[in-house]
Amino acid sequence: MKLKIAICDDIQEICRDLESMLRQIENKYNYTFEIKIFSSIKELEKSFYENDTDFDVIFLDIEFPNEMNGIYLGNKIRNNFFKETIKIVYISGFEQYGKDLFQVRPFNFLIKPLTFSKVEKTINDIIKIITKQKNPFEYYVEGKKYTIDLYKILYFISDARKVTIKTLNTSLIQDTFYEKISNIHEQLSKSDFFLIHKSYLINYHNVAEFQYDKLKLVNDETLNISQTFRKNVREMRNRKMGEQ
Repeated sequence: MKLKIAICDDIQEICRDLESMLRQIENKYNYTFEIKIFSSIKELEKSFYENDTDFDVIFLDIEFPNEMNGIYLGNKIRNNFFKETIKIVYISGFEQYGKDLFQVRPFNFLIKPLTFSKVEKTINDIIKIITKQKNPFEYYVEGKKYTIDLYKILYFISDARKVTIKTLNTSLIQDTFYEKISNIHEQLSKSDFFLIHKSYLINYHNVAEFQYDKLKLVNDETLNISQTFRKNVREMRNRKMGEQ
C-alpha cells in the first residue's frame, strides 16, 4: 500500500518524531510512504495552489503562532479545494476543539505527545478503508462500460430499475443505468455501502453525521432514513464504531 502523507507542524522536533514513527510503520508492514513536511499553514496551503496536491493523509497541527490555525486550513481543504477524500488527522496539545473540528470532518484527533501505537492504529485504520474502496465500480450505459472509484461515490439512488450515481464531484455527469439497487448492495456490501431506504444506497465513508432518522453527507446534503431501515442503520453504525 502506498500513501502520500503530509506533516504540518511548526515544531521541527514533532515533525521529525512523527516522520520516524511513520518510517517504522512503513518498514513493519511493508507499506510505501511518500512524506512531505511543512513548517507552516501557509506553506501547506501554497502547495495546494501551486501543485494541485493530492495527499492521502495530512497530520495537521492546530495551533500556529502568528498565522491561521489548522482548523481554518481544514475547512479550506474541504470547501475551497474540494478535497473530501483526504484523511485529516489533527494533532494538538489541547482537547477543547471538539465542536470546531466537526465541520472539517477529520479522520482522527491525536493529543500530543504522540505515541507510536496511536499513530500506527490511525495509519492502519486509514489503509483498511482505502483497501475496501480501492476497486472501481463498473456499470454499463447503452452497452458501453464505465468505471468510477468507489470513494468518489456519495450514494446510489434508484427509480424503478434505473439507478443514478451521485458523486463527490458535482461537475461529473451523474450517470444513470439499468440495474436493481439490491444487486448493487450485495456487490458492495464488503465496501461499506448500506441502505437507508429501498431506493438509497449510501457510502458509509462519505457520511459526515448520523442522526436517528436522517444523515448528513460530506457535501452537506441531508437524507432521511426510512423507518424500515433505522434499526439496521443503527446496528451498522454501532458495529463500525466498535471496529475503530
